[in-house]
Amino acid sequence: MKDAIIIHCSATRAEQDITAADIESWHRARGFWTIGYHYVIRLDGTIEPGRDVTLDGAHCMGWNKRAIGICYVGGLDKDGRPADTRTDAQRTALIRLVKALRLVFPGVKQVLGHRDTSPDLNGDGVVTAEENAEVNELSRKVRRRIIVGTAIFAIPCIIMTAGSIGSAQAGVQDGYGVTETTRELAAVLPGFKDYTVAVETSATEGDEEGLVERQTVAHVTTGEALGAHDRRVARKLIDLNVPEVDRVEFDVK
Repeated sequence: MKDAIIIHCSATRAEQDITAADIESWHRARGFWTIGYHYVIRLDGTIEPGRDVTLDGAHCMGWNKRAIGICYVGGLDKDGRPADTRTDAQRTALIRLVKALRLVFPGVKQVLGHRDTSPDLNGDGVVTAEENAEVNELSRKVRRRIIVGTAIFAIPCIIMTAGSIGSAQAGVQDGYGVTETTRELAAVLPGFKDYTVAVETSATEGDEEGLVERQTVAHVTTGEALGAHDRRVARKLIDLNVPEVDRVEFDVK
């Protein structure tokens, strides 16, 4: 039962673009059977799948059974110091991926950073009563704000408020948001292949002959038939970008 999402960084330097395959090779070198994260967000906002999201992760001790792990590429400046190096594309992809996952896993009530799971705030290896109380208070605030609909991602050097979420979303519309919706659908639908949006027109007959009827149609192609739950999730994601959509068609190829 997934009830949390934990955000990580790859601890690589700014502008150093790596892939989920790169991280998998690092994790295998440490003895993992595959990559520990469920998703990796690259510098251009591409969301790459990692470990199957239905499986336990290997990204945060004590949370692996219950939490989905997302890693964004970066986290260090050019001199190797911790920094918020996320590109605009990464910020947008992160927000939208979290929203998509919460549709698929409605039991998720917490979205937090890896650092938030450790009560050793100063990194000295000793957890004091004050540190434990501070982490408990932060966790309480995060849970409360997420439950009422304001997502806060507290990653090292990062706090994203409702205001920053809004500005990030406003910067990524390509017509019907096909690029972003494609990324989201690819992340959550089994066997996803393609997504398109088109406007179909047809001439009416009878008393209203000559009038043109227009319909906005979204088309999702997958390699396997989707169940009712996956279809509902797809429709909700599409509605985020195309609220005026008249119908959604699903095809298997």
